[in-house]
Amino acid sequence: MNCVQIIHHLLSVDKTQETDHTCINAASAALVVSDIPWHGPVGAVRVAVIGGEMVLFPTIDQVRHARSPPSENDSRETSQYP
Repeated sequence: MNCVQIIHHLLSVDKTQETDHTCINAASAALVVSDIPWHGPVGAVRVAVIGGEMVLFPTIDQVRHARSPPSENDSRETSQYP
């Protein structure tokens, strides 16, 4: 079995959004265009429930007021939402 490690170095940040989901999506894109065999692609999104509404990619300030911690990865089998 061969292992692949991807390390991200952010060059610019707007300081209003978390960057983890961007790194996951960038890693997936890098593997898609490579010739490395893998079971992808994958995607990540940050979701928070704020005021009874689901908010995609909430800002750091919005997460502070969220009802529950944001979800970064989920599957159809474990999702709380339809």
